[in-house]
Amino acid sequence: MGNGGTTADITDAVFRDFDMSAAEVLGQSRVRLRNVSAERGTLGFGVGEQAQLHLHDCTVKAVSRCGVIAFGKGRLVARNLTVTGSGTLGLGGSDSAHLDVADSEFTDCAVVGVSFGGRSGGRLADCSVKGTRGDGVRHNGLVELVSLRTSLPVVEQDTEPVVPPQTIVNHFNAPVFNAEVHGVQLAWNNNEAVQQQTGEGETPDERP
Repeated sequence: MGNGGTTADITDAVFRDFDMSAAEVLGQSRVRLRNVSAERGTLGFGVGEQAQLHLHDCTVKAVSRCGVIAFGKGRLVARNLTVTGSGTLGLGGSDSAHLDVADSEFTDCAVVGVSFGGRSGGRLADCSVKGTRGDGVRHNGLVELVSLRTSLPVVEQDTEPVVPPQTIVNHFNAPVFNAEVHGVQLAWNNNEAVQQQTGEGETPDERP
């Protein structure tokens, strides 16, 4: 779903055995899903660019990659979201996305329950992460964790530093010519040089 004016409300729907995502919202679209389930696909729900996605009482089960993801400058608002059995992570934020997730549960995610990377941030309130493997939450310090319930590790990772572009300086110890040159006098590596042009064919007088 995605263009400058797309809005949609989907209620009481089930998506099964999809190749990519059950619903992916892009552009400047605004989409609300209520009581929607996504089962056996690659990605449950996604929001990116400058779009907004609102999830209410939604579930994601047995996806191979990610339950719900927000990227770009996308905005995700989720209430009572349940993700179970994700092949990598339950909930993910990247780039400059904003996520506001409350009263939600992430269970048996293979690598990590919730991950905030890049400059993504927001709030994770009254949520639980359950399972026997991986990390509970990996975050960049830009997310507010309120009443998080998990027995799995919660890991804060440094955000990637901004690396300035490399400066290239070329040092030349002699003249560089990119084409044929005639009738010139040159001096280098001198503090002071005086050059005098003589008649044609004669040797110039150069006194460093």
